[in-house]
This record gives sequence, structure tokens and C-alpha cells, in this order.
Amino acid sequence: MISRVAKTGFLLALLAVAGCQALGWRADSGAASAQEAAPAPAPVDLPYPEPERPEAELTPDAVYSFLVGEIAADRGELPLAYNHYSHSALLTRDPYAAEQATRIALFMKDRAAALKSARLWVELAPNSLQARQALAHLLLQDGDVAGTRQQLDALMQVARARGEDGFLLAAAVLGGEHRTTHGLGLLTELADTHPRDARGHYAVALMHTSLEAYGEAEPRLQRAIELDPEWAKPRLLLVQVLSATGRDAQAREALKAAVDKRPDDKALRSAYAKLLVEAKDYGAALAEYRALRRKSPADVEILLTTGLVAMQAEDWSEAREAWSALIATGEHSDEARFFLAQTEELAERPEAALELYRQVMDGPFRIDAGTRLAVLAAKAGRVAEGRERLAQLRLVAPDRGVDLYLAEAELLRKHGNPEEVRQLYDAALKAHPDNGELLYARALLAAEQGRIADAEAGFKRVLAKEPDHADALNALGYTLADLTDRHKEALGYVTRALKLKPDNPAFLDSMGWVQHRMGNHAVALDYLRRAYATLKDGEVAAHLGEVLWVTGQREEAQRIWKEAEQQDPDNAVLRATVQRFR
Repeated sequence: MISRVAKTGFLLALLAVAGCQALGWRADSGAASAQEAAPAPAPVDLPYPEPERPEAELTPDAVYSFLVGEIAADRGELPLAYNHYSHSALLTRDPYAAEQATRIALFMKDRAAALKSARLWVELAPNSLQARQALAHLLLQDGDVAGTRQQLDALMQVARARGEDGFLLAAAVLGGEHRTTHGLGLLTELADTHPRDARGHYAVALMHTSLEAYGEAEPRLQRAIELDPEWAKPRLLLVQVLSATGRDAQAREALKAAVDKRPDDKALRSAYAKLLVEAKDYGAALAEYRALRRKSPADVEILLTTGLVAMQAEDWSEAREAWSALIATGEHSDEARFFLAQTEELAERPEAALELYRQVMDGPFRIDAGTRLAVLAAKAGRVAEGRERLAQLRLVAPDRGVDLYLAEAELLRKHGNPEEVRQLYDAALKAHPDNGELLYARALLAAEQGRIADAEAGFKRVLAKEPDHADALNALGYTLADLTDRHKEALGYVTRALKLKPDNPAFLDSMGWVQHRMGNHAVALDYLRRAYATLKDGEVAAHLGEVLWVTGQREEAQRIWKEAEQQDPDNAVLRATVQRFR
């Protein structure tokens, strides 16, 4: 026989495109991407007898046709390649030639030729999963539902014989553009003919989930879990469904129960830890990552995540240990040193942080490390040194110029004077004309300084470039509400911002403040309570407390202010508000 080794170059590209775009022949690259393989029945004998091969396979004509097909494919002469592969397949009864002909026809988008070759491929290799998938896909495209179902039934039989998950292989065929029509119906039929097979219910649920049909997915997943309680995939997908439908607490409970049942399952515990991080329960998440580390102490991703979560939990000792362990692996070492330096900085050990930042100055984190060195210099009273360092970094990394100007502006806001910040923004915009970030930052500065006309002009300049800049809309609306009597105009801007980001707590606060300034105190309280529930910020507390105070709810106002003073004691708006009312 002629070698079955595929050619490099064109043929590899051909196979990739035909396999992924035209067919999606295998499920394990997409639908079956969860951590654990699906439980499969014990293999049995292959269901279809292999066709007999002719004794005189390698006639000169057959060899010639195959070689011309290979050469034509390498040269990109697809019609010629197809014709010769097809001819070779007919002469030699070789399924490889039929497969190549099918793939080339698909690449050419010649559906009739692809269907002809795929039928021959199945005839020559009836126990080939890919051949069955290819033919089923093409029949479905032609609207031949009965023919598709026939091939899928055969696919299921072959998959069972090979110990593979036929449902997910079928789902790979039925997905894509067909999943809302015949595809979903066919997959459902397949699953319902095997009602006690958890894999069928899971495959149907997977397709429903991809369509965001969560109500249909959930009972299928519950049934899959009932049928196979030890299988992790349905539990993981159920958690996704619960989260997607806003039932985060249920999702965490479901995943916690799964972890308790299978404490050594890495995928389950990792997913549970991520949910805890999303819920900002960093202490509980850190406990889960500790458990993961005990099982996989050198796992790079676990170490990286543990370090980050420990920093969020302000467990500096745990963070140091995780970053040190990651450095010891030799992977992500620059990243680990940078985060270790950040840990030391947050733990108020500036000298240790300085030394570590210096260690990464020659690596990929050199700009970020240099920025932190500048900030630490300014904190130590060496403002000029910090500014000089940032100026040098702009020369080294002009592509990071905007970020470095913004960092310098923040440095000056804390350790300089307002006029210096203003001058810096002007210089930055000369270097980066019309940059949206710089324009927005300069407008914010003007608003903070009470320069209403400059602030309004700046925000409107941003919006002229980007009408849906939600932050600029919100900032302009809040500025007009807070510093002027143009409350209806302010309401319009904040309303537009909230349409773009309806759950943003800063925007909710702005809307509450606008409503308060318009005299709609009940409406204002609703927005401000929602804002404060997710953002324990001093300014939000100041606004909420003020509206509570003027509506006669003074004890609650005092309680919220006291709480905010403990968490955000330096907030100027909070201090001013409390002084006015106490």
C-alpha cells in the first residue's frame, strides 16, 4: 500500500479547515471539553463487516492516480486532486483516498462531490467514526433527515463498539447552523431512544445550553446526574446553567455538594474555587486552592491562582509562599517575582518590594515594575525621582506612553499639586492627541477641581469620539447634577450610561444623586441602596446617608456613615457630608 502519512504544508492546512470548519467531525475539541471523559459502555465487536479489498490493488493506473492526487493537493490544484483521489479510491477500494477526496470537495465547497465521496468512504470504511460523521453532516445539509438519522444510528453503534461517546460525536455533527432546526430534534430523538444513558441527556443539555435554552437544559442535567451520580460533567454544566440564570448561591451549593461527594476531583474543586472567587469569598476560595495544592503541589496554574487569591484575601504569608513555590518551578518566574513584589508592597514592606521590583526590570514586566518603583519613590518623598523614572520608561516603551502618563498623573495627584497634574495632561495630549483615556482623565480632574466648563467640554469631546463611552456619560451627568442646577440634562446622560451598564454601582449612585437633587427621594434611596450593597465606598455612603437624613431616617444614616468612616476614613466627600449634618 501507498504510505498513509499525510503531507505537510497544504494538506495539513486542508485537513484543519475541512475538519473544523466544514465538519467539526470530532466532539472532543469542543463539546466534550470538560475535564473528565464521559463514561462509555464496554467495547463490543465492531458492528459492520469490513469490505474485502481487491487482490491486485496497486495497478500502474491506481498508483498514478494516487500520486497525481497527492502532488496536485500539495500544489493547491484542488479539482485535479479531487478527480485523481476519487479515481484512486474506486480502483483500489482504499478508504484513505475516499477520505482525501471528501475533504478536498468540502474545501472546495462542492457539496455534491463531497456527498459522493463520503458515501464511498462509508462504504469502504463502515466502522470509521469520521466517515459516518462526514456523511451525516452532508446529508443534514441536504435536508435528508431520514438519511442523517440512519448514519447517526450507525455512528452510535460504532462508537459503542469502540468504547466512545456516540452522543457527543453526534452532537458535533448536529451543532452549528443546524442546532436550532433538525439537529436538536435528531439529537433529542437519539437520547430518548436511550433514556437510561446519562450521556444522551448530557449531550442534549449541552446543545440547549449553547442556545441559552437553560430551562430545557436543566431537567436533562438533573436526569443525567440521577443516572450517573459519579460523573462530574453534568454537575459542572448544571452549575453553569444555575449561574447563567442568576442562581449563584444555588450554583455554589450544588458544586459544594459535588466536591463533598468527590473530594479528589480536581475539575470540580477548581470550578468551586472559581465560583467562590466570583462571589468575592476569598477566604473560602483560598481554602479550596490549598486543598488543590496538597494534591498537585507543583501545578503551575494552581500556584498562580493561589497567589492571586491569597493577595485578595490579604493573606500575605500564603501569597509569599505560593509565589516562591512558583518561582522554584522555573515557570512564570518573572510574573511570580512581580506579584511577590506587589505582595510585599501591599504588606507594607517597601524595602522588600523595591528589591523584588528591581529583579524584574530586565524581563517582560519591566515597565510595570518600573512604574511601581516610581510610585514607591514618590511615597518615600522622592517625587522628582519617581517622575524621572516614568519619563525614562516612556522613552524605552513608547507604546505604553499613555499608561505611563496616567501613572504619573496619579502620582502627582497624591504627591504633587493640581496645577502640575493639569500641565501633565496637557503635555500628554500633545504627545498623544485626541487619546480618549487622557481626555477623560483630564475632564475628571476638571470636575474634581470644580472647573465645570472645562469638565463639560472634556467629557463632550470624549463622547464626540465615542458616543457610547459609558464612563464619560456617567461622569458628565454626575458633574451636572452635583455642581449645577441642570438636573434634567444630567438625568439624560446618566440614563444613557445605565442602559449601557445597568448594574454598575457607580452609575447607580449617580442616578440616585440625580434623583435626590430633583427631589425624588424615594427613587433616590432605591438606587443608592443598590449601589451601596455592592460598592462600600465612602462617597456612595455619603450620598445614601444624606438622603436618609433628609427623609428622617437619621439613625440609619449615622450607622452607614460610621461604617464608611471605618472603611474609607480619608474620603473627602464623606468627611464633608458628615460635618454638614452632625
